[in-house]
Amino acid sequence: MKMLAGCLLCLPAMAGCTHNQHADLAPVGPPPPAESRRPERDLLDVAQRPPRFRQRRSVNNGPWETSKYGDFNVDEAAEALKDIPRPWTLKKMLRLYQEEKKAERRVRLIYLMAVSHDPRVAVILGEGLTDSSVAVRIAAAVAMSEYYSHTPGVGGLEATFKFNQQWWRENEQLMRIRARALSAEE
Repeated sequence: MKMLAGCLLCLPAMAGCTHNQHADLAPVGPPPPAESRRPERDLLDVAQRPPRFRQRRSVNNGPWETSKYGDFNVDEAAEALKDIPRPWTLKKMLRLYQEEKKAERRVRLIYLMAVSHDPRVAVILGEGLTDSSVAVRIAAAVAMSEYYSHTPGVGGLEATFKFNQQWWRENEQLMRIRARALSAEE
C-alpha cells in the first residue's frame, strides 16, 4: 500500500493543516511522466479566495473595499506586474525573481509567489529577511506571516520580524530539503 504525501508545510501529518493545499496530494514514489502532470496554475487563480475570506479595509474612514484576490498585497502586485504576460506560473515567477534587480519588483513578486505556499518561496522569504533592501525584508516578513508561519497579528512589525526569524531558524533545513526535491522534479 502506498502512503500519501502530506502537506508540504505540515509533514509528516496534515491533521489540522490550514494551508488548504491538500488537493494536490499524490502517492509517494517517482513523479509521473511529464505528459500526465497537470499544467501549472496561474498564481492569481491560486490566490482567489471566497468573498467571505477576502481582506477588507476602509477607504479614508469611508466606504469599505474588498480585495479582489483575498489579500491587498496580491491585488497591488497584480496591478504592478501587469506588464508581464500571463499565465503567471510559479516556475516563471521564481525565474523572474532570481533575475530581478529592482527591489520594488522583487517585493511584488514576493507577494504574488507567497500565495503558492511552496517551499521554494519559503526559502526566498527566509533569505529575504536579511536582504539589503528594507522593502524586501518587510515584504518577506509580511508574506511569511500570512502564508507560512501564521504569525499572530499582534505586536507590530518588530514582533513579526522576531517571530518569523525564529520560524525560519526552526524550519530552514526542512524548507530547503523540500525546495530541492521540488526543483529536482522539474
